[in-house]
Amino acid sequence: MSYSSSSSSRRVAGVFCTCGEVARLQTSWTTNNPGRRYFDCAQNGCRFWNWFDPPMCARSKEIIPGLLSKINRLQAATNRHNAESATEFEDKDKEMYMKKIKKLDKEIAQLKKKTKVLVLLLVISIVWMLITN
Repeated sequence: MSYSSSSSSRRVAGVFCTCGEVARLQTSWTTNNPGRRYFDCAQNGCRFWNWFDPPMCARSKEIIPGLLSKINRLQAATNRHNAESATEFEDKDKEMYMKKIKKLDKEIAQLKKKTKVLVLLLVISIVWMLITN
């Protein structure tokens, strides 16, 4: 009998495996038993294994795997969309910052020109004052 379990498990008081440990409650995600819970040995030493939930009806066995598959596809699509959106926002942010940088570069260039003109006028004024005195 093959089974897989969820990563989370818990111990339920009152159910013991054959080696005397409190048994773990796990969840099966196989196609035949999707979401059905079972007990197993917490130490995996005695290979104790027993169903906790009753068997599922045939309809549940048909529907649940499809629903799980659909959930997984939707989660994957959401993750892809979020990644694409983040990249798109990053690109827009970069574009916006580049525009701001270009604008600031132009302002710096204009201020440098104005500074040169002011320094030149100051030098001319000082020279003029020295000559006229």
